[in-house]
Amino acid sequence: MQRLTTLLLAILFLMLFTNFAWSDDGIDIIQPNKVAALTSIQKKIDSIGQAVTGCVGTGKKHGACMCESEELILNFNGAVEKLFETYTDLKTMDLVRFRMPNGMSVAQSLSGIKNQAQMKLSCN
Repeated sequence: MQRLTTLLLAILFLMLFTNFAWSDDGIDIIQPNKVAALTSIQKKIDSIGQAVTGCVGTGKKHGACMCESEELILNFNGAVEKLFETYTDLKTMDLVRFRMPNGMSVAQSLSGIKNQAQMKLSCN
């Protein structure tokens, strides 16, 4: 009984303190050209996030910060449009996984990215 308890505690510890995905949802993308395109999209998302977060951190409102990052957002929107024009098979996929050149694993919701890219800013 003590051995079983120890085993269960070890499994619980691993589940709580490791970056392990228990789900098998999503499609693994391994083709280098698609990985490069998805990596580029991820970098654009990260850039927008950093710019807006940094701006909000200075006390400005979120909407104003989005407008300050308008060029980054328009660049992202264009890149997403080009992604789906170039790789039409991605239009029917939602969750995809790939490994970035730095080794980091990324999961992206392509439907979420598509929706974000269709949102329009209302800046003065």
